[in-house]
Amino acid sequence: MSIELAEVARAFTTNATLAQSRLSYDDVLKFLDRCCEWRDDFATVQPAKRKTVTSPPPILPLVHARWLSNTLGIRRLLIHSLWDVFKHQVWQMLRVRERSHVMVSHIEGKGGWKIGLAYINLYPPSRLCKNLNCAKKSELRQLVPRRCVAFTIEDGVQFAKSITLTCDMCGWEYHPNYVVCPALRRYYLSVPDFIEVDMHHYVETRLANLWTNAMLYSAYVCYYLHNTLVLIYNLSRTSATEQVWTAFTVFALLRDAKDRKVPLRVPHKGEQRDRFKFSMKERNERIIRLGQHELRHYCDLCMRVWREDLADGGRRYRKCQVAVSDGITIGHYICKVFRCTDDLGSMADHFCAEHKDQAGICAVEGCKDAINRTLTTTHTCSDVEHQSMEEQTRARGKSMFALRSRLARAQTSRPEASLPENGPSDDVLSSQLIASLPDDSDEFYELDSNGNMVQHVDSNPTNVGVTDEQVQAANCPDKTTKRFKIHLSRRRSCCEETVVRPCGVIVGRGTLFGAEAVSNVLVLFCKETVQHTGAQKPEHWIYDTACDAKQQAMKDPWWDTVRMSVDVFHLLNKHKTTHAFCQLNCNPVLFPELHKEDGTGWWFNTSIAEQVNVWLGSYHAMVREMMSVRYNFFLDEMIRLRNIDVVERLRVKGHHPNYSSLNE
Repeated sequence: MSIELAEVARAFTTNATLAQSRLSYDDVLKFLDRCCEWRDDFATVQPAKRKTVTSPPPILPLVHARWLSNTLGIRRLLIHSLWDVFKHQVWQMLRVRERSHVMVSHIEGKGGWKIGLAYINLYPPSRLCKNLNCAKKSELRQLVPRRCVAFTIEDGVQFAKSITLTCDMCGWEYHPNYVVCPALRRYYLSVPDFIEVDMHHYVETRLANLWTNAMLYSAYVCYYLHNTLVLIYNLSRTSATEQVWTAFTVFALLRDAKDRKVPLRVPHKGEQRDRFKFSMKERNERIIRLGQHELRHYCDLCMRVWREDLADGGRRYRKCQVAVSDGITIGHYICKVFRCTDDLGSMADHFCAEHKDQAGICAVEGCKDAINRTLTTTHTCSDVEHQSMEEQTRARGKSMFALRSRLARAQTSRPEASLPENGPSDDVLSSQLIASLPDDSDEFYELDSNGNMVQHVDSNPTNVGVTDEQVQAANCPDKTTKRFKIHLSRRRSCCEETVVRPCGVIVGRGTLFGAEAVSNVLVLFCKETVQHTGAQKPEHWIYDTACDAKQQAMKDPWWDTVRMSVDVFHLLNKHKTTHAFCQLNCNPVLFPELHKEDGTGWWFNTSIAEQVNVWLGSYHAMVREMMSVRYNFFLDEMIRLRNIDVVERLRVKGHHPNYSSLNE
């Protein structure tokens, strides 16, 4: 049943309440849409003897009428008058979603697309030229329509129409997401409803946000969403991967630009996959320069304040803010020259541009001889022992056991997690993909008493802090004359080091390229992290090898006011009770500020860095094939979003999260 406009006009003029009202057309539409959504609620509160299948109830339920009045800003008497007029219309008309689906079917099935109509129309936000140096004042009418595809969160994949407006005086091109100045794309400051991922594909911003949140909470949920995109939207796996990553990247950059009130600028020409590289790198460097977004965070769980009674009868307040550090063995491909931090040119490169001449040098560490290719070796010199090392390494790489271990490590969420003894099934191992999986095992060779090269393999390496002397001994041929390493595959960075507050907020992250030397952890990630503007120097620092770190820190006066201790788990399980320096200087029992007031436990969560690294390690399979720029951009964005979530949960639980002053 449909009500005629003449009848509506008659009802509005004859009803004294409606006639004297100042209702707008929008008010009536909002009323109708809301009542259509809740008509089943209206029916279920009526007496059972009333037939509501075809006939509406005579009056609105009181709770709904009150809510409609409050949200629409309409007096309750008018709400009931509107119901009297439109109740039969409400009981029969389609809901908002149903009307949208009908319009889509009409456009697709009744020739709308053929005449240029689309369900989703993507226009620039303005029809005026915004070039301050352009004299054009009238609206832009030089337009270029383009057929495209839009991925939506509710309606799936839809045909869409993208419109580009061009100024005929200055030549600026206005696209739905950005304006093209000469050779430059300048994005609009507001985040659009649809994000352009390439010339003919757009992703709804809500869908891009869904993908981003899926990555944040579970790397494996994102994997299943990727497969859904492949199956439902009928895309190739390569296309689906690029659509997801481009949407994620642009969405993150646009939010960052909006927060800073600086428009995003990228080159207009070039490949889409390279277009945002400079912007991602600029943000990576800005985070290194200014620190993580929650660097100034403090709350009741990470900072303890207590009152201390003085001998002269006075009182003073003291505080203890704690930072916890730990490393996780995930990383990206780096130059094979030890401690070189330059970016690789492509994923296939083994050396950076500066060291590309090293590609013709023997792959054995410390050897400077040129490669001498044979029938069985391609990366070693003429030294028989070096050739033997390459042959053994390649033979091991082809073995079923090595492939089984390699696949299991690639699939694990946390690299240090224990691997199942039975491993994956043999039919999985038969896949050609397995042969291309990188080997992260720690492999080295030693000369036995007979002068033969003996292979040693640690297939599940873990990451712990080491002293500088240990780093030098591991990489100096003069000090380890009977131990050799060979690098046939690409080299990875050593680990990611995090600095975490006991509440779970990550305040620092950095990549260690060579080894987790405690001197690097002390200087690069702890000392430099808290020297950013507004950062708070911790009164206490917790680290799994704090005993080694403290011995080095004693040489630096900066650390005199910072106490150090080993976290409880590592002290009980990894440190010897006979280690006198550790037990006498780094045992957390020695520090009363770490204890609860009743002495039954610990005030701070000293294992928080390990717990955070379990989350960070879940991205191991996702980031392993990323270049360094995307790798750092992705991890920093995940950390930013996770910190937002953690701070909000702290606020809900009443732990009073706050920020230190920039002047401190």
